[in-house]
Amino acid sequence: MNDFWSWWVICLIVFNWSLVTFLLIVATRVKIPTRKDGTTGHVWAHGTVREGVRKLPLWWVLISIGSLIFAIVYFYQYPGFGNTKGSLRWTSDQQVRDAVAANAKRQSNLYKDVLEQPIAKLATRPDVLQGAGMLYAENCAGCHGVNGRGNTFIGAPDLADEIWLYGSGDNIKLSIENGRKGVMPSFGHLKTTQLHDVAMYVYTLNGRKVPDIQAVERGEQLFQVSCAACHGQQGQGNQALGAANLTDDDWLYSGSVSGIFNTLRSGRQGVMPAWKERLSESELRLILVWIEALPELNKAENAKEG
Repeated sequence: MNDFWSWWVICLIVFNWSLVTFLLIVATRVKIPTRKDGTTGHVWAHGTVREGVRKLPLWWVLISIGSLIFAIVYFYQYPGFGNTKGSLRWTSDQQVRDAVAANAKRQSNLYKDVLEQPIAKLATRPDVLQGAGMLYAENCAGCHGVNGRGNTFIGAPDLADEIWLYGSGDNIKLSIENGRKGVMPSFGHLKTTQLHDVAMYVYTLNGRKVPDIQAVERGEQLFQVSCAACHGQQGQGNQALGAANLTDDDWLYSGSVSGIFNTLRSGRQGVMPAWKERLSESELRLILVWIEALPELNKAENAKEG
């Protein structure tokens, strides 16, 4: 601030401090005339309520004196008294820079361990999990959920069930780095009854039963012709293609007959964005650490709730 406003602030501070000090002195020394009964003569409610005189409590006086002394010490040590910088030369900018530098040092030590130690070992360290959880929450939880259980409305897979479309280990890292585009083509060219038959058949691949056995048999024949090339003759999927296993009762979208029918009729377009341009190598590994730890973390959370 310029000199005018600096002196304006100084004058206001000095005036207010002096006024409070004066009022404190007056309040502790002034003598108010009283009657023999100790009251001032001011009465209310036809004499029922009378004004008495009591000295200020000692604790109140001591706190007031302490506050006045604290104000002097504070403005001597810290900026605030106009343009003065204070004896400590403290600034909020410098405090932020120091905090950022200290945090960067802690992060460098953490990232060094993240790059050198195995993922499984890192997944047991609370300090690593804290950073990994924050990264996951900022970048992944929007689609996959806070607890990694996925979102069937958008086709975000469950990361905590250890069932992988493209394989585990290094394949997970590749998925995060480069992203994935999962395409399930539409079979809208089939008749509605045919789509329903295939949906019924896929529904039974998980050991579930339906009353219309003939529909299941017709659906199996259509499945072998139209679906087995990607999902396999037994419906167990193909990780090289990202074709889902249809027998494990783990569904990206919906495992109901109607949900499977909709997938067959309209197809699906699943997109996992690439993160290699946004996240460093150590940050990518921290995400892998969190995914590695998710099953145990969810078990612990469920145990608490149970």
